[in-house]
Amino acid sequence: MDLIASQPGVIQCDMAHMPLSDGSLSCGVFCLSLMGTNYSEFIREAHRVIKVDGVLIVAEIKSRISSLEELKDGMRSAGFRCIKLKKCKDYFIIAIFRRVEANNRRELPALKPCMYKKR
Repeated sequence: MDLIASQPGVIQCDMAHMPLSDGSLSCGVFCLSLMGTNYSEFIREAHRVIKVDGVLIVAEIKSRISSLEELKDGMRSAGFRCIKLKKCKDYFIIAIFRRVEANNRRELPALKPCMYKKR
């Protein structure tokens, strides 16, 4: 699923409103997908469609995250427990979260805008 269906097999949708049933996924992946200003809604929607004990994998640009602890706390309040966090080189963070039952729907911490560097 993506905001734009650029090739066959990709379903176009707003990640805040996925055309999936509650608890229908064992695993979800957000790879550079939290660019929208409403990314908290994406996480809430992931909580809805991922079954209890399912996994959410997040790959994001490291420079966008002010505090890993704040991110983990925000995800915990959104119903996900961090089970692994890995920094890849100087650019990316891979975080694996397990969906838990609780979700108090608190807002997640703001992410910084993307800063692209010329190489």
